[in-house]
Amino acid sequence: MKIKILNVFKVQINKNNLVSVFVTFIISSVFIFSAFTITVSNAATQGSQAATSTGTIENIVTVGRVIWIRSLRDYNFGVWNPGDGTLSDNDNVCIGKNDFFSPYAIRAAGDGDGFDPAAFTLTNGSDQIYYNVYWNDANGTGGNTQITPGLIEHGQTGSAFIFFLNVIGFCITNANLEIEIPNTELLSASGGSYAGTLTLLVIPD
Repeated sequence: MKIKILNVFKVQINKNNLVSVFVTFIISSVFIFSAFTITVSNAATQGSQAATSTGTIENIVTVGRVIWIRSLRDYNFGVWNPGDGTLSDNDNVCIGKNDFFSPYAIRAAGDGDGFDPAAFTLTNGSDQIYYNVYWNDANGTGGNTQITPGLIEHGQTGSAFIFFLNVIGFCITNANLEIEIPNTELLSASGGSYAGTLTLLVIPD
């Protein structure tokens, strides 16, 4: 089962002396469900005909592997003017899962371009600008990794106890998402309001 949620990027650029950049950034979160089986007793046995009769049955329960990303927000970069440099923003998010001691993977995909359907792009309807995405499997940006569009990044880890708390309904941040729009992209962009969608898929690894 997959559940998608969205996050928005909006950028407004004016090419005179006023370059207004409004970035509303849609990020999509995903909830994944897969399954493994636990066997709780032996195969069924039949009772015999007597004053009392005893039989046994085999009990099987299938427990789904669940992963959950939450605490995402929209990124609004406000107004950008020449000289402001690269735009960057980040926030901590919550990852919960019930295979507590195993790693997870993440995949990020943008709106794409003519060559890469997952490219991280914003558009004003006629022009595109590119942005970068960074992920960290801990709070904060220290040690984060730049994500390649559409590529599954394996080996994301964290505290088993925090994974457990987050999957049962708490939201204790244990990962970080950073968005960066390079100055070179903004300087070369035509004026206008730019928007885009980023979809994040988290997967049991």
